[in-house]
Amino acid sequence: MSAQTFLSLLAASIGFLSALFFILGPIDLKIKDIISIASSAYGGFSRAFANSLAAQRADYIIGALLLVLTFSLQIAANLIPASLQAGIFLSFDNGIYVIVLLTCALLLIALAFRAAFAKSTRKRIRQELEARNIAIP
Repeated sequence: MSAQTFLSLLAASIGFLSALFFILGPIDLKIKDIISIASSAYGGFSRAFANSLAAQRADYIIGALLLVLTFSLQIAANLIPASLQAGIFLSFDNGIYVIVLLTCALLLIALAFRAAFAKSTRKRIRQELEARNIAIP
């Protein structure tokens, strides 16, 4: 293994770990915590603040999952044996087109999951507030 491959794999592995920590923070932010934080302001519970926290939670989780995917691909790319790298996978132009297409498709999928995740979190907040008999402004 060359020094370049070693450092590249090490960097991707550390990046993978950092992405996991990015995921853990927002996942640990429970619905009751969001309600508590959004209720700590002077005027009581703030729906806008709770919605913002739900959106941020979704952003962090989706972003971290994309980081995990990125670092996984980097590790996989460095683990391909040199004998398999000799063949041309795609022409350069076609490779660029495929990369742009896949990136755009992944962006659309990520945005859809982000919206669904934020909506689910907002719904769970609303259900928890109703269970506590707290008026929703």
